[in-house]
Amino acid sequence: MDASSISSYSATNVGTYVVGDVVIGSGIQADIKGASFTSPNWNYTSASTNGTSTVSVSTDQLSSDITGLNKLTVLNLSAFIEGYMFGSSMVPVLMNSGMANPPTDCDNITVELHNTNSPYNLAYTFTGVLQTNGTLGCTFPQAAIGNYYIVLKHRNALQTWSALPVTFTPNTIYNFSTSATQAFGSNMKQVGSLWTLFSGF
Repeated sequence: MDASSISSYSATNVGTYVVGDVVIGSGIQADIKGASFTSPNWNYTSASTNGTSTVSVSTDQLSSDITGLNKLTVLNLSAFIEGYMFGSSMVPVLMNSGMANPPTDCDNITVELHNTNSPYNLAYTFTGVLQTNGTLGCTFPQAAIGNYYIVLKHRNALQTWSALPVTFTPNTIYNFSTSATQAFGSNMKQVGSLWTLFSGF
């Protein structure tokens, strides 16, 4: 059966690797987790390992690749852009611009992690495709575990910082859309029930 005909498709992908191919540095083999990739984002949903030769990961994408990685620091971000809002979601800007993107893709956005002490230098950066439902999975090196300001940069929106430093763990969640106070200086605009990044139309 063609997976595209399945409603609410989901699957758990399992991969087996040759132990002799693994080069271990400062970590251990049990650190290797499953990861699926659907351009341009990595996904670590239910990422697991048996600690020896098998990794697995869950996905709801019809076409994705699976690999084994030393699990990164993942930020599951939620944010909306004012000028792109259509009801409670955003329009597929990339597809509407003639690009071969799926209708769930909204637009490219850059997510930066900045140090918590003045002058708040840039520590890490990630660029990915914000989805029309406001979600984006960001991956950073394992060394990014710590406290950082989250900074959102978009070509048509006002740069927006998290209200306070965020404590990063291997799997971190931050939602800008629930309240104006999620942004530094409450610098967002309400659209319906959601708080959004100021932008042009």
